[in-house]
Amino acid sequence: MLTKRTVALKRSHATQVYDFPFALQNGYVEPTTSVFGIFHGGRNLPRTTYFMRINAYISPIIKILLWVIFAISVVSVVFAVLAVCNVPNVFQLSRANGIVLLSSMPVIAVFSACVATVHYKLDSTHLRLKIAFWDILGGKIRTENILNIVYTDGKMYVSYLWKGFDPTISQIAIKPKHFDKMKDALLAKNPNIVFYNDDENK
Repeated sequence: MLTKRTVALKRSHATQVYDFPFALQNGYVEPTTSVFGIFHGGRNLPRTTYFMRINAYISPIIKILLWVIFAISVVSVVFAVLAVCNVPNVFQLSRANGIVLLSSMPVIAVFSACVATVHYKLDSTHLRLKIAFWDILGGKIRTENILNIVYTDGKMYVSYLWKGFDPTISQIAIKPKHFDKMKDALLAKNPNIVFYNDDENK
């Protein structure tokens, strides 16, 4: 549960007060940052054009499972190729079995590797949550529209404008050791972001 905090959201034309906990409790949290049920977000800093990548947090057990599936799939592809080429193999796979494996295992291998490496990417205009080349967030978080960064209860949130004047709040699902790296990169892109650290005040 977030501690009571009112967050000032500064816009180009107005400044208003926004109740951060109220927003979380009333549906403003962006659900698309979820990965396998695990939430998947000084001033006068110079603007930069560099790109940054930080892996999204996934449960270690799930991540290990994904890499095991990847490894099994790759080994299966090797034996499938041997079977299709009529080369004797320890599993005694027939050519038909090899064809079936070749039609499915490469897809499973690619999918498991992509999910295991889901990551946040900060480019010249957006903060993206990417699986392979696909942005899960659909380009919603433009750095110029980010209003706040908040640390609370060991989690990191950003609020931003998207489709209207009501801010959207998303959790940035990364390890706490990467919070400051993400925050500094976002502030470098948009020095107008207001930062709060509720954990320091507890």
